[in-house]
Amino acid sequence: MKFIRENITKPIFFIFIFFLIILNCYLLLNNKFHNGYSSLHADVYELQDKFIDISDHAAKAVVGITVTSIIRQRYSNDPFQNELFKYFFGIPEREFRQSGIGSGFIVDPNGYILTNEHVIQQADEITVILPDKRKFKGVVCGSDIHSDLAVIKIEADDLPFIELGNSDNVKPGQWALAIGNPFAIYENNPQPTVTLGIVSAIHRNLPSSDMKRRYYGDLIQTDAAINPGNSGGPLLDINGNVIGINVAILSNSGENAGIGFSLPINNAKLILDNLIAGKEIKYGWLGVAIQNLSKNMFSKFGLTQNKGVLVARVMKNGPADKAGIRQGDIILKFKDCDIYTVEDLINIINQTQIDTKVKAQIYRNGKIKNIEVLITERKDTAELQRASAKNYVSWRGITVQDPDNFLKQRYNLEKIEGVVVIGIDTNSPAAKAGLHEGDIIDEINRKPIENTDDFKKNTESLEGDILIHSLNLGYVIINEPKK
Repeated sequence: MKFIRENITKPIFFIFIFFLIILNCYLLLNNKFHNGYSSLHADVYELQDKFIDISDHAAKAVVGITVTSIIRQRYSNDPFQNELFKYFFGIPEREFRQSGIGSGFIVDPNGYILTNEHVIQQADEITVILPDKRKFKGVVCGSDIHSDLAVIKIEADDLPFIELGNSDNVKPGQWALAIGNPFAIYENNPQPTVTLGIVSAIHRNLPSSDMKRRYYGDLIQTDAAINPGNSGGPLLDINGNVIGINVAILSNSGENAGIGFSLPINNAKLILDNLIAGKEIKYGWLGVAIQNLSKNMFSKFGLTQNKGVLVARVMKNGPADKAGIRQGDIILKFKDCDIYTVEDLINIINQTQIDTKVKAQIYRNGKIKNIEVLITERKDTAELQRASAKNYVSWRGITVQDPDNFLKQRYNLEKIEGVVVIGIDTNSPAAKAGLHEGDIIDEINRKPIENTDDFKKNTESLEGDILIHSLNLGYVIINEPKK
């Protein structure tokens, strides 16, 4: 019996010990899990609280912008009325009011608001709506089509504003919050919309739909929802500082598809003071046409590494020409920065002060050369065209030229009669009437225009509102500039 009792007791003892070990492990693991879960739970709520604080603070400084443009035309969709017009000049001038929406954010407590230039372009009336429902008349202090930035002033003080961050430190994967007023929702409820995402990519580039000087390079890409009406609103980092100005989306429907773009705030900081002061924004100019190099081109030019941009054309008497840069050269470095793409060089030149001497490294015929270039002021499209044009005429903010092969290719024109608009002042009556670069003018006040001589003869003594026929727009009225 003793033997049997001992044989039974030993297994029970070991089973008991094993049970205690299992129980202890369970308690330890369960405690660790709950502690970890609690810690994770706390971290999530802490992050959420931070987003709430950022939104609450920044939203107070984000505004809705409503713009109205007045367009005057003496043109009708009624064929019968147009026929009468041909004989009796009898269609009365009609006035159209076009409205647009956008966002902006206060950068100074004295009422200075940063937004996109395309939000306020050609606006006759600007209304700024604050989150506290107050409405103010907005006045444009300064605007710049190249950077697509503008500053509006409202008569108010002691306003909340947002701190500007450092977009040079932005990295893909970091948190990003977009704040703005999509779809004019703010008209009934002026509280702005906040969306959350990450920075998807940096140094993105988009083609400009504007035929002039608008440049969308070095953009920040985000998946934070951006919709129509968000343009001009801020993109914030995890600290609530502005890292970008929301400017565009890629979408087949015109609504958010998770691919939005923002202008880096550091580019805005370079010109913000001048925009507030109403000064013209000037950019540096190298005087070259450049292109990226393909893989085949690298070997053709004898390069062993994928670096540099190719000089496709050198402007006569421009800075590059005077420095000795030639067509076919490859620019490897500029201001001690390696150049890999066209956008790299453009961004550096954009940020270079005018009349500054810059060191450049070029590759030519198997040899590397170091040269010095004096960066001068960039000329606009019209000025460049005038420099090469034999015959051009300017009137009421329009610059026209007789058509030539270059213009036909540039603006995709076929056989034409009339003059080509090669430049237009964005604040001129002609721009407000809807004229653009590349338009063909073939009639002024019912008189045919075949060349610049006709244009000059028929405009030099004209006063009042003038009727013009454009092949693209039909008949439009160019109002007499306000004195």
